[in-house]
Amino acid sequence: MIAEIVKQLEFALEQQEIFENLVKRVDIAELIKIAGLAVPPLSYGSHSQLLMLLLKGFLVDVGKTTVGIN
Repeated sequence: MIAEIVKQLEFALEQQEIFENLVKRVDIAELIKIAGLAVPPLSYGSHSQLLMLLLKGFLVDVGKTTVGIN
């Protein structure tokens, strides 16, 4: 039981570190410009939410192209 919780916490910490490294590497201003091309328009309240949308991917170019981070 405790071993499973520790395993889940380690995984969560690893995911958080990956996300924080991503934040350091991206140009938020450029992402905001790209997000402005999304079809339908994206709804986000913070830079973190925008990054999460980018991780999921979204359509641009009148719905013909998907943008995302692998």
